[in-house]
Amino acid sequence: MIDVFSNGEVKRHFTYIDDIVEGVIRVANTISSPQKSKIITSSALYKFYNVGNNQPVSLRRFLAAIETACGNKAKENLMSM
Repeated sequence: MIDVFSNGEVKRHFTYIDDIVEGVIRVANTISSPQKSKIITSSALYKFYNVGNNQPVSLRRFLAAIETACGNKAKENLMSM
């Protein structure tokens, strides 16, 4: 049974875990260098990287993809937000 909030219309940034792990490894193996631009000059040794997904998907669409891949209809527990 899958809890489905707000009729599945809520959107999330679903990201495949292997993509996150690969991004973290790539960033961890990168030596930071000073950043210079017209606005900012930074000599920080650490930087922030967004390794997630930037395309939100509705839960309804995500569930439909899982159902198609599995060949089964999900048992949903519809819940309010």
